[in-house]
Amino acid sequence: MNGTTRLENLLSQGSWQAVDEAQRQGSAALPILRSVLAHEPYVERQIAMKCVGRIADPAGADILAAGLTDTNINVRIAAANELAQKSYPGALDSVLDQLMHSPEELIQEILALAAGHLPSLRTIETLRPLAAGAGDLALNARMALAKLGDPAARASMVADLAAPLPRTRYDTAGQLRYVGDASLAPHVRKLLSDRAEAQPIGLKHAPRYRRVCDQAVDTLVFLRQLKVSFPVNLEQIYSEDQIRQVEQLTA
Repeated sequence: MNGTTRLENLLSQGSWQAVDEAQRQGSAALPILRSVLAHEPYVERQIAMKCVGRIADPAGADILAAGLTDTNINVRIAAANELAQKSYPGALDSVLDQLMHSPEELIQEILALAAGHLPSLRTIETLRPLAAGAGDLALNARMALAKLGDPAARASMVADLAAPLPRTRYDTAGQLRYVGDASLAPHVRKLLSDRAEAQPIGLKHAPRYRRVCDQAVDTLVFLRQLKVSFPVNLEQIYSEDQIRQVEQLTA
């Protein structure tokens, strides 16, 4: 069985193994994924969106754009999620149109993050009114503007790093990984001394708490691409020696 037939069979079976097969084939799989847009049941189209994201070729933008107006909510969410991961310039018009007019607030929230990957004057003009509000959509719009270099949005996020609530400081430090600008690292470095508990992890009946400094470690390692001697992930509560290592590497 050749790769084309295998991918087609996996999609027709509604098998998520199609995602790995699409990744193996790379951009050569895109024509097959386009053909799936006309298929029923919806799960084939949903899987196709994930396949495009795994391939990560901007040439798949038209497939994800079509997914945003699919008749099934699961497909629309899948398309939006993939668009929020990287830049698909060919989907700019669709992303901004659905950001403004989608009837699903969840999809608007996701597409605000997708817009942050699509620099243009129209993107900025679309995001600014949304960022002025409250709630998750406004927060994501501010994050997107910060990613696009908007000074006011960046200043707002930097200010939130010193907010009274530990959870706000913790969340903002994590959001800066999306912004992805290493020039913001000095602001995050100040939080390496912040031992306030912010995020419960582990079992509900015996939770442990990540501190603001733990999130700061994650973000500094990401922004500065640090080579550290310990595992870094969102389940770690770092030792004093590990935090000190990050301090030294970012001095």
